[in-house]
Amino acid sequence: MFVMKRFLGDEYDKYNSIIDKYNLEQNSYINLTACTSYPFQEVLEVQSMPLSTIPTEGVRGNRYFPNVESIDEIEDYAEQLALDLFNIPDASYKVNIQPNSGTQANQIVYNAILNDGDTVLSLNPKDGGHISHTKLGSRNINVAYYSLDDDLNLDYSNLVRAQQLITTDIY
Repeated sequence: MFVMKRFLGDEYDKYNSIIDKYNLEQNSYINLTACTSYPFQEVLEVQSMPLSTIPTEGVRGNRYFPNVESIDEIEDYAEQLALDLFNIPDASYKVNIQPNSGTQANQIVYNAILNDGDTVLSLNPKDGGHISHTKLGSRNINVAYYSLDDDLNLDYSNLVRAQQLITTDIY
């Protein structure tokens, strides 16, 4: 996967041993949780650049923090690269390269289709369910969780109980 850079000097031996342990842990198994996926080495290198030292919330030309014109230029350039990649010469097309998260996507869907008092059946976050299922916006949405058993298989008795909660809620 990747190896973090080491700090030089004896005073960093403890830190370096912790980093070695972390690298061994991360490189010994595949984590299939989307929010903890491993970045490519090139991504780690880009993240080490000073471009990530200040927040850049907002959109090009309308950010919440000052002095981020360079970020706007990077996004302009990335948009042009994307348009070139797909051979789209028409400047009326736009590309948004800002990252989004699974949480945002889930909230958008939930807010679009759920009503106050609705119930969602979700895998418990402790068992691998998505953290965004714990609080579904500011609305009164109920969450019924199901879990995995000790062997990491679906706990069907727990799933039936959660389903019964939903059925009781609906009718």
